[in-house]
Amino acid sequence: MTKAPGKLQELRRRIYRKAKSEKTHRFWGLFVHITNIETLEEAYRIAKG
Repeated sequence: MTKAPGKLQELRRRIYRKAKSEKTHRFWGLFVHITNIETLEEAYRIAKG
């Protein structure tokens, strides 16, 4: 498995913590982060293998 950039790792960590601490929280603002060019490039790189 490859390591994601620090900015993306921190986003994953924050989402994980929020999801664990607030079971009913809905992540409406997540779309903004998912469509970020850095996130898309990293996802493509991982999927491409």
